[in-house]
Amino acid sequence: NVTNGALVALQATTGEILVMVGSDDYNDPIDGQINMALRPRQPGSSIKPLVYLVGIDDKTMTASTMFMDVVTNFAPSGAKAFTPTQADGAERGPVRLRSALQFSLNVPAIKAGFLNGLEHQYERTKDFGLVYPKTAMPVASQSIGTLEIHPIDMISAFGMIGNGGVLVPHHTIVKIL
Repeated sequence: NVTNGALVALQATTGEILVMVGSDDYNDPIDGQINMALRPRQPGSSIKPLVYLVGIDDKTMTASTMFMDVVTNFAPSGAKAFTPTQADGAERGPVRLRSALQFSLNVPAIKAGFLNGLEHQYERTKDFGLVYPKTAMPVASQSIGTLEIHPIDMISAFGMIGNGGVLVPHHTIVKIL
């Protein structure tokens, strides 16, 4: 039941935007004339590779780092419970980082965020080109993509991964069709 979508293709080594489709129908009176690639949105699970890369880059994690995928309350003492689960509701017990990423597991990603340090991870993801709203602040759920960013910035972050760790920010669109 998807009613709209956006797509961006970026040349990782130059930052050149090769293709950008902002919505499926420019003339749609509700969803048209809006470029969804440029509107702030929650990145969801697409943030998880960056969460793990922070730990790997800091040498506090490896692909073999073990996490317990079990229901965990991440709320501070006295606060309302925050016990995220997996989409399938399953608990997998001990899982390695590589499997947690492969299966996009929520609980290990949040635990990795705490291992990184929430503030440190928040600041380090900016090194990947992510720009957060001025009112954003580090929170436990950032590791599962609840802080809004511009999707095009996430494309640049993945371009950085594809470019051997060198961020080349996205830039000018050469031609509009």
